[in-house]
Amino acid sequence: MVGAVLLLAVQVSTAPPCAEWRECRAMALQAADRGDYETFHDLSWRAVQKGTANDPELLLLLARAQSLSGRPDDAVVMLLRVIATGTDVSAALAGPDFRRARALPRWRDVEAAMEGAASPARAVSTSGASTAPTPASGASSMENALRFEEDVPFDPSGLAHDAVSRRFVIGDRGGRRLVIVDEVSRHVVPLVSVASAGFRDQITGFEIDPRRGDLWVASADADAGSKPAEATLHKLQLVSGRTLFGVTVAASLGPARLVDVAVTESGTVFALDDVGRRVLRLRPGTRELDVVSALDVDAVAIAPADDRVVFVAHAGGVMRVDLASRSASPIRSREDLSGIEWMRWYRGSLVAVQRDADQASTASRIIRLQLDSAGRSSAGLRVLDASAPNAAARASALDSGVVYYLSEGVIRRATVR
Repeated sequence: MVGAVLLLAVQVSTAPPCAEWRECRAMALQAADRGDYETFHDLSWRAVQKGTANDPELLLLLARAQSLSGRPDDAVVMLLRVIATGTDVSAALAGPDFRRARALPRWRDVEAAMEGAASPARAVSTSGASTAPTPASGASSMENALRFEEDVPFDPSGLAHDAVSRRFVIGDRGGRRLVIVDEVSRHVVPLVSVASAGFRDQITGFEIDPRRGDLWVASADADAGSKPAEATLHKLQLVSGRTLFGVTVAASLGPARLVDVAVTESGTVFALDDVGRRVLRLRPGTRELDVVSALDVDAVAIAPADDRVVFVAHAGGVMRVDLASRSASPIRSREDLSGIEWMRWYRGSLVAVQRDADQASTASRIIRLQLDSAGRSSAGLRVLDASAPNAAARASALDSGVVYYLSEGVIRRATVR
């Protein structure tokens, strides 16, 4: 009987697999027809992931699923994105599927966007049928800066960007929560809190897996005196904020605090433990963190190139860690690599936020460190932004060749070149 109950739970919470967007869309519509709105939502999201970026037909399908599955706030955000493409959604919005979304005070934003939109180039319906060619998908709607209105003042502690939904995830240290900032509407919407998501006391790091639509969040206990520090890595569904599962660092590994999280293209998650001075790894499909490398430095950031090589930044420079041999060596460079506080891998290079060597300075710079073919030496350093504030290191993200960083309620961007 217990086995039957567990099997049922898995079937209810997990949508069936689909190979490509047309299949995902067809299966989503079938789920909607039978009233299984949670599966409708999950399959619609997969269709968006697998389809053409910013396809208004698929985005409208997802908005419909969000409204029907009890996520009306997300539906409003998605509808604003569809309207921003110049798509006529008036016919689709008149039906009962968006009843929950229409009940929100924010629905007036949708109405205002429809009234202010230019002559629509395309009309779509919730059935998935289009009546005109798809407009060319544009680049990001923000230029070099995006100013948004905070719902309440918050202390940023991390940033991530999802190119599919064109939304930012921001960590709020003081509020112990994650919030969403929509790139189009610039509205701030709560995603999850420490309490609602079942996190530990503090959110210490997070990263988006863009290929799979997951959000990985690290949380840790607050200072507990003599109590050993414990840490958990949580997997969330990005579009909804729903917690899928959590993996706690095993007690046998000793105290831990995960301060940086990064995901490779294969789906392997790496986490930096600053208490245990080591790099941990969670392989796809597993539920156990293992130690892949011990460190003899106080590291602050990690940047995996793939599943075999991870770069680690510390106060004095950058190290290359070979996971097969578990050996670490410093990156050879004529340039000063000290003071790097955030770092990610990008096409044979490291993109980083580097604090000014003058400790009294309030400035940082965003750099791209090109590496040689072996990844052991610098092949040149380029400054992408010479006047970023020090706060940028606390809330930066790299997505699709653009560095985003947050400072004083403004998200700024620097193109990697």
